[in-house]
Amino acid sequence: MGSTRPTLALAIALATLAGCSDPAASTAETCTPGLARQREQACGVCGQGTLFEFCGWDGRWTPASLRPCDDPDDLDGDGFASRDCGSGNTIDCDDADPAVHPATVECAPGTERACTTTCGTAGSALCSSDCAWSPCTPPRETCGNGRDDDCDGETDERRAGQCRPDTVVPCTTACGSPGTGPCSPTCEPPDLEHCEPPPEACNGADDDCDGAADDGFPCARGSTLPCTDSCGTAGTSVCDEACTPPGPAACRPPVEACGNGVDDDCDGETDEADPAQCLPGSLVPCLASCGTRGTGPCGADCRAPPPAACVPPAEACNGRDDDCDGVADNHRWCTLGSPWTTAGLAAVWGFGPDDIWAVGLQGVALHWDGTAWSQTCAGTGADLLDVWGIAPDDVWAVGRDRQLVHWDGASWSLVDSDPWRLDLHGVWGFAPDDVWAVGWTDVLHWNGTEWLAVPSPPGMLPLAVWGAAPDDLWAAGYGGTMWHWDDRSWTPVPSRSPGNVFAIWGAASDDVWATDEYGGFNHWDGTSWLRPFGRTVGIGDALGLFGLAADDIWAVGSFPGLMHWDGREWTDVEGAPDQLFAGVWASGPDDVWAVGTGGGLAHFDGVAWSFAATGRDLDPPRLVAVRGAAADDVWAVGTRYLGSASDGYLTAAGGAIEHWDGRTWTAVDGAGFASLRGLWVAGPEDAWAVGDAGTIRRWNGAEWSARPSGTTADLRAVWGTSPDDLWVGGDGVLLRWEGSAWRGSALESGSGVSALWGLAPDDIWAVGWRLYSPRAAHWDGTEWSATDLPPAGDHDAIDLADVWGSADDDVWAVGTGGLLLHWDGDAWTAHDVPSDADLTGVWGFGTDDVWIVGGGIIGMQAFVAHWDGASWTSAACFPVGGTAAVWGASPAEVWIVGDLWAAPARWRE
Repeated sequence: MGSTRPTLALAIALATLAGCSDPAASTAETCTPGLARQREQACGVCGQGTLFEFCGWDGRWTPASLRPCDDPDDLDGDGFASRDCGSGNTIDCDDADPAVHPATVECAPGTERACTTTCGTAGSALCSSDCAWSPCTPPRETCGNGRDDDCDGETDERRAGQCRPDTVVPCTTACGSPGTGPCSPTCEPPDLEHCEPPPEACNGADDDCDGAADDGFPCARGSTLPCTDSCGTAGTSVCDEACTPPGPAACRPPVEACGNGVDDDCDGETDEADPAQCLPGSLVPCLASCGTRGTGPCGADCRAPPPAACVPPAEACNGRDDDCDGVADNHRWCTLGSPWTTAGLAAVWGFGPDDIWAVGLQGVALHWDGTAWSQTCAGTGADLLDVWGIAPDDVWAVGRDRQLVHWDGASWSLVDSDPWRLDLHGVWGFAPDDVWAVGWTDVLHWNGTEWLAVPSPPGMLPLAVWGAAPDDLWAAGYGGTMWHWDDRSWTPVPSRSPGNVFAIWGAASDDVWATDEYGGFNHWDGTSWLRPFGRTVGIGDALGLFGLAADDIWAVGSFPGLMHWDGREWTDVEGAPDQLFAGVWASGPDDVWAVGTGGGLAHFDGVAWSFAATGRDLDPPRLVAVRGAAADDVWAVGTRYLGSASDGYLTAAGGAIEHWDGRTWTAVDGAGFASLRGLWVAGPEDAWAVGDAGTIRRWNGAEWSARPSGTTADLRAVWGTSPDDLWVGGDGVLLRWEGSAWRGSALESGSGVSALWGLAPDDIWAVGWRLYSPRAAHWDGTEWSATDLPPAGDHDAIDLADVWGSADDDVWAVGTGGLLLHWDGDAWTAHDVPSDADLTGVWGFGTDDVWIVGGGIIGMQAFVAHWDGASWTSAACFPVGGTAAVWGASPAEVWIVGDLWAAPARWRE
């Protein structure tokens, strides 16, 4: 162990000589004797090196090394590092020679010192990397000191952009204009503060930096100036190139302002709006929240109201939610399967390709929105014979019983009705407060508030009216006489028409046409009425007339129904639908509509005519009974007719069965059986229909099949409490099905059963007739018992047609002549309803929810009424024609059927 001590002492000495710091801190560590290690240690000039240690005999690290701690920064060991350690040490000029270092040479590299140049100016020298001073570098030339500072042989030479001191030179002013100022003592151009701006010039700029362009001139070039235009409004003009205001002729009027009553733009019109504007406060079309076109007040900004302020239209039968209540086709009766009607259409009028009205028999009023026709509620069931309007929210229709109905953009309302007066056939007007309506003995005028009768001469029986101006109005009608209104009185003007005049229209006050019942075309040339072509072969009765220009006029009537005037002659229209038309209207040469019988609508697109009946045109059914298993599983039965509804040639051809699947009505059985009159549905796979000549047919879920009845009597009613317990009644018979055979007997002579209904096998009602008097009988499970009925009173009742109840003390029965009876458990009492039409159907859902229908004869006005538990209310809008039966899947969905001219109709909440 002792032999190691001299070696340890030597290592410590060598480490000390190498400039390493004392490594004593490591001696406290224990180690295994004989091991060696190296570690970084602060050594040398720059304080970094490697120290070698070994573990001594005492188990501690010895601060020594077999070789000295290296100093990589001072290789020659002269105390000067070869690099800048950041500690202020001076870099050794030659680290391989200990005799050469900053303390022994001329300078330290990188240092700078002042010196005198060869031309006597104060320069500077820089110590190089080899510790030698560089030559004295002269300074940059200084401007204006009279010396050659940079020793280039020239005095006070200037750099680019410099100038001679105290001279006036160009400069840029603070406002950007070109000015002048003194060159600075340092040969620099004047700064913004010392640059003098030039005088103001007419150039549209602020030359003199006073904040205003072209000041001192009448106006700034190119600036907009106020002026007064030719109509006295405040316009604008532009200052010319010479800074002079232009004359009045160059004053441009402003854009027309919204609703100020002034002709702002000097075009001779006041408050005319662009297509997107309107007059504030006026009622204008707008888009409702659900996307339908409604109406609302024009805003103060001359714009249509937003959807939130737009009042949606009344619900129409078109499969859309028109009134934005979330349900389509609700709160009204809508025909489905044929979206409107096949009743005859009498007149058509419109305001453009997407806003057209057609009206016709039994109060039908159809609207075209550019895509489809939809049914609206006209508020009357009377025939409407003419329609005219001055704006989309101001339309009039007139008809029988002096019906006058008005469309305000949202709904129709009945304005006047007098059943004691004769029919109105024509309507025309010039302004919202200047409208005329004429009929057989009536001439009426609307003054904006009310309809007033205008005295007419004896014998004036007008059927048509048209005018060029309020003081140039024509009326024509019975006997072919033309009547002229000059704003004071009516004057008869002879014509050569031999018969009644049905239509009149003119292109100008001296170019008016009128058509008569003999196919004649009468013309007014400003002096007299002539019939230049005599009788026109082909058109028959000419019922409608409308034109777009003096050489583009359409006439419609009986077969072939369409003729056209081209300015030279009237000609038949080739390819036109072959039916009777009653009205015609056009928005342009490629958009002409003609309407007529069978709900016929024909359209001309500028190339060809196309025809679309508004319902099932061929082989239409008349349905007299309706029942269902669910809202999407409904049956209706009746009689099938062969032929075309549009031409009116129809022949009864047996029974009809129709089915509703939730989307459409479909004929599901062909001919080969008699007309059907009664229907009962037990479920989706079990339904019964009965009809003439003892016909009984049964549905099993897949097909209808005939079932023998054992009778040839006409069967009218069927009701069951189960598939094995059915009752069937008809003319003189009452049968019962007990699962295997029909049993029953003939009724007394002159008796019959029209309808059956019950609550249980021992609680069934049968209603019908006996000897032309209504009868009602009750089955108690053992026998039938006749019940006493109250006197018919004013009702011309010969039959009870239908029966329904919600309980054994709440039963309703309806019959001919408007007869309506109620059973309270003890006796029948009569109820009055606002109709004397034959009542043919009753159905309900409780003591306060009952429907009755009537008018079941083809061509009669329909009657629909609802009981709310306290009173009966007749429906204002309902399908046209007769209604024979009613049934509902729920209080929110009720069906009625019965008219040959319309599909079944549905009521939805």
